[in-house]
Amino acid sequence: MTAGHDEVRERLGAFVLGQLAPDQADTVREHLVRCADCAAEAASLQPLAGPLGWVDADDPVPAEPTRLRTRVEQTLAEATRAAREADGRTRPVARPWLRSRTGGLVAAAVAGAVLAGGVATAVSLGGGASDPATPAVEVEQVPVVAVAPDLDVRAGLVDHTWGMEIELVGTGFVRGVAYDVVVTDERGRRHDSGAFVGVGSTEMTCALSAAVLREDAVRFAVRDDGGAVVARADLRA
Repeated sequence: MTAGHDEVRERLGAFVLGQLAPDQADTVREHLVRCADCAAEAASLQPLAGPLGWVDADDPVPAEPTRLRTRVEQTLAEATRAAREADGRTRPVARPWLRSRTGGLVAAAVAGAVLAGGVATAVSLGGGASDPATPAVEVEQVPVVAVAPDLDVRAGLVDHTWGMEIELVGTGFVRGVAYDVVVTDERGRRHDSGAFVGVGSTEMTCALSAAVLREDAVRFAVRDDGGAVVARADLRA
């Protein structure tokens, strides 16, 4: 691995959270087009992008309970291993972004789990091991219309007290291209619901969070980095 590769990999967490400067983000995108490993790693970070995006890195992060931190780390490791095995890729994935930055992104994940259950939900949707005492999550399957060619997309919705979660599964998203998901409610308001990076023909699963209740959601759209809609779903059908 080259120094350039390692530097980009260290920035993947900040990239999926949209925290890089424009020139740094462009460098990462160019690298993702050439590097399948980093592109797959960026896609695997998306389930936590929504919950971690609520945390300001400049804010002090309270010390997390040791046992809760350990449980979050174990759950993330189990989910990653399960996802890799399902895809036929069993090699371990390095996650340098889990280490402390300003108190640690793990601490932020713990805070998200305590406040809204966001980390636990994202992991369970991604196919990871679940706590036997936790009730099964009910996923509502919705039809998705692929507008762009070569796309095969499906989606499931999970209704929460704090909003709605979208589990997006698909192939054919252009490798290295950044996509975002926007939910429109019954008043016509648009809610940004997360982003991900395409990995080409490799099937990817993204858990995205929307700050709108399921009963108020009318549709959602997946847009490329030029703003063009590549897939959409009518949630009132």
